Amino acid sequence: AEYMGGIVCFAMELLQSGLLKSSGHEDFYQSLVAEWPVTVQHINTTRGKGVVAATDLDAHQEVFRERPAFAVQMLHNESEVLCCSHCLAFVGSLDQQLAHLLSSAGLTSKPPPIPFAEQFSPSMPIFECPNGCGDRYCSTQCMETADKKYHRALCRGTDKHAHPYTHFLSHAAVAHNDYYVLASRILACVYLRYHEATHDLVHALEPISMFRHEPWWDTMQPEQFADDPTFRELWVSGMKQQTQESLSLLTQVLNRPGLEEVFTLDFYSRVIGMIRLNSLSIRVTSPLDRFFHRVHSESVLSDQRDQIVTVLSETVAYLTQSRVQDDCSDMLPDCQGMGMFTLQSCMNHSCEPNCEMTFYDEENIGGCVLRTIQPVRKGEELCISYMQPGQTRVDRQARLQEQYLFSCNCTLCETTTHNTE
Repeated sequence: AEYMGGIVCFAMELLQSGLLKSSGHEDFYQSLVAEWPVTVQHINTTRGKGVVAATDLDAHQEVFRERPAFAVQMLHNESEVLCCSHCLAFVGSLDQQLAHLLSSAGLTSKPPPIPFAEQFSPSMPIFECPNGCGDRYCSTQCMETADKKYHRALCRGTDKHAHPYTHFLSHAAVAHNDYYVLASRILACVYLRYHEATHDLVHALEPISMFRHEPWWDTMQPEQFADDPTFRELWVSGMKQQTQESLSLLTQVLNRPGLEEVFTLDFYSRVIGMIRLNSLSIRVTSPLDRFFHRVHSESVLSDQRDQIVTVLSETVAYLTQSRVQDDCSDMLPDCQGMGMFTLQSCMNHSCEPNCEMTFYDEENIGGCVLRTIQPVRKGEELCISYMQPGQTRVDRQARLQEQYLFSCNCTLCETTTHNTE
């Protein structure tokens, strides 16, 4: 395996181990938990950091909510739904959402206005990037946050077709690899923190210092590799070539000096591996889907329902035919994306967890929420299960090793020696 060299390796390893306390590093963790009854602490050399109860917690108590530190809408999903480029909240009106969806299905004519749309689902504002790149946001706050955090380094302005970031995105789309897009935002953040702040690499890497980072190809362990090492070599070689192509395109966007050791294949692969190991899927329910469910509820008057059905029957029929599928559950697609959740990523695994992580899309925004399963005493580590319940010890250990690259030594695993429990 390859390893990061020089100051990048030194900075990342020390930040993760907790041996290095850069200026503001402790404040960084404190800011994550300022409004929640938890702390982030070093547990031990095996488990690394963890989230610990700062006070006694009741069973089924909400512990914290978190929005992603970095998020991206899936490339294939962008043509179907209008979302905030930063937080993935739906934007615009129902009419705009439907027109965008129908356009992706090949209908170029403007659909008729949806009756009573504003009454049942008020439109959300759209704030477009003032530089004309086409990125859209749900609020000025999201637009300003994105611009300060990463967007100004990636913004394509009005000349989108000629901009190198367009070539980067096209390569990611052809490769069907959304990891590259999320990695570009993360590295743009590192880039801006380094060049616009202190020129301090440790400071620049802080936002990703708590995430585990392994080369992408080392985090992938397809079953077929076990019996065919030659195939693994070919697969890794192909992934390295594709990832080098992506990196070469990205360096044409972020090309100022000072971060040469960051823009290497090894470090780029570790950022992608970090995403592979730590990112969570984000799904925000379509407002069109919510609207149609509400239309069929008892709260809608029959004459209103009749008007809506009459106006939209032809549009829905066209959309159903364009999908060419027996299951029409995805006829009104949700927003689909992935994100990196900083505090959630500090949560360690246990096969006997005392907490559970769920996801919410209240206010049309994707996020995660942690709740206790049982009472937790002050000072206890809060743990979640990375696995679905009901699996045997053998199955759990195999899945954890394959997907997360570790073996579990929790109490349940240490006291269980058979395949069933």
